[in-house]
Amino acid sequence: MAVAFEAMVRADARFEVPVPRQFALVCFRLRRSAAAGEKRARDEAEPNEPNRRLLEAVNATGRAYMSSAMVGGIYILRCAIGSSLTEERHVREAWSVVQEQATVVLAAATTCTEERAVRSARYTDAPAAVHPVQMRFPSLQP
Repeated sequence: MAVAFEAMVRADARFEVPVPRQFALVCFRLRRSAAAGEKRARDEAEPNEPNRRLLEAVNATGRAYMSSAMVGGIYILRCAIGSSLTEERHVREAWSVVQEQATVVLAAATTCTEERAVRSARYTDAPAAVHPVQMRFPSLQP
């Protein structure tokens, strides 16, 4: 079953498998390029944040539970498929939850980045030096 889950992860370009699968344990994460919607400075300072949010979102659904680990400073999600009662439909459902939540997390990151860009543009497009009196009384402009 872990082989099937790993194949599903590898088939989605938003994800990567940073360490080899070990028996029933598949470690994976969002690629940095998938999280490009994050503010670039924040992404460079904290590249693990989108994956932390993804794990929280997946577990919050109650439909799947995964854990995490840090490997060489890289935050990864861990999916252990070890129960003898696990069926392929359970594995597909777990992967579906991950994909759905990844879409939500990445969309939220993109929306936040767009909002920051709009706020930044407001300040960038403002006149460089406006005297406070000119702001209140435009007719007093020199």
